[in-house]
Amino acid sequence: AEIANALDQAAMQLDTYSESGDGEQLKTFLEEVQQVRGTFKMLDFRAGERLCEELAETGRAHKGRMLSEQTLSVFTQAVIFLKRYIDFVISGKAVAPSLLLPTINEVRSQRGEKPLPEAYFFLVNLRPQLQMPAAEAGARNFSVRRARQLYQLGLIGLIRNDGRRGPLQVMLRAVRRFEKASRGQASWPFWYASTAALEALSEDAFEMTGARLRLMGLLDRQVRRIQDTEGQAFNEKMPDWLLKELLYIVSLAEGGEPVVDAVQKTFRIGGGVKEKRLAESRSGLHGPDQSA
Repeated sequence: AEIANALDQAAMQLDTYSESGDGEQLKTFLEEVQQVRGTFKMLDFRAGERLCEELAETGRAHKGRMLSEQTLSVFTQAVIFLKRYIDFVISGKAVAPSLLLPTINEVRSQRGEKPLPEAYFFLVNLRPQLQMPAAEAGARNFSVRRARQLYQLGLIGLIRNDGRRGPLQVMLRAVRRFEKASRGQASWPFWYASTAALEALSEDAFEMTGARLRLMGLLDRQVRRIQDTEGQAFNEKMPDWLLKELLYIVSLAEGGEPVVDAVQKTFRIGGGVKEKRLAESRSGLHGPDQSA
């Protein structure tokens, strides 16, 4: 109730500022935001704390200049979504911190900052005990260039919105070859997780968001590394931050596919909020709140 009241006060100050342009009103709004941030910090609610930090930083960045209509709109939406998120928590709905990431990134964009990745709030041990399969004779006897073309063909299909499952299955065929060729090498955990992530994204509940399209593009860069080094990159450890992004996708999957189940079990990431519930919560952010 204290948080909701503070957010209501913040919304009123922002509304008054939008009409008057009085810098004192904006200052009061930012003070309310900082008060809420302190409460979130005490509760260890990292997503709410980060959103408040971004609002405060963006407000201060204007240095006395009037906020634009777009920035005011983004600020108002951020306060509304934050209140809605609190409603979800109070009502006992299972929600993930990543639900607020699009809003956080909207606020960051007003300062020209890069968006935070989808797995920003995701916690996972990237070095579990793995039973790495032994290298297979002849596993690298395929054209890496053609495999990359296959991956890009599927990626183009996703970008053009030519369905989702079909293009993902094409990409999966290519990545399976890399997973098989990397067995016994330092990069195998990465390609193992990549295979599971593509299987997960093929589930009916998943939405192909802009962030996930970018992730598929970043995966293509690693495919290109394999091509440019003529397979030598199989012996190199892949980027941890990208592995984390792929594992977050796998954590959202309902499972059922052997590789998805195996990766969830190995990295202990199967017990969190699933994509279906996350999609419902995304929709709920735009709907009426509890008071309505």
